[in-house]
Amino acid sequence: MAQITLHIGAPRTGTTVLQKYIFPHIQNSSYCGKRPHHSALIHSWGLRDAGQFFAGLPAGGMTQELREQALRYILTMSFHLALESPPREDAVRAFLSEAISRLVRVAVGGSVLLSTERLLDTAASLNGSHLVDPGRDVVFPVHPLAKACTAAGITPRIVVCLREPVSYLASKYSRTSFQRTAGGLPEVVWFFWTGPIVNL
Repeated sequence: MAQITLHIGAPRTGTTVLQKYIFPHIQNSSYCGKRPHHSALIHSWGLRDAGQFFAGLPAGGMTQELREQALRYILTMSFHLALESPPREDAVRAFLSEAISRLVRVAVGGSVLLSTERLLDTAASLNGSHLVDPGRDVVFPVHPLAKACTAAGITPRIVVCLREPVSYLASKYSRTSFQRTAGGLPEVVWFFWTGPIVNL
């Protein structure tokens, strides 16, 4: 039976460890992930290139490079569909469903695991900003990807890892602060209260 699992993070919950040491060793499923700390998007792409790539996927087993490239195409199309007014929306949506169908058909056991935190990010959240620029992504890319899976006749399983809230916020703050200062934005000062909470 065709199956697709979307591991979407959440960020700061050990995703890199899972991607490096756990997911590549899962049996009876094709793990499609990216190398940690490498871009998960294709910045120059077209439907013709994507069509040739997915049509050429070999049945019965894909190399790590092919699985990584499949993830990059799928994520790029999902990001495209998350835009406020994406060009060629209907064509990209239809092709994304076809690409998922093809990937599952050639996958080990008809099962695919896609893992990337980028499905749970927007440009605003990646840049540590609360502002959404016109024409930028307006929904998390996991939404159009889940819809494309459903259109392909596959109900996706979505896996989210969680973390104790205070340590998560401290880690997220540290990462967001780094991203903001690297991007030229002012650092935001947050305070964490670790004492008892008293209802007044």
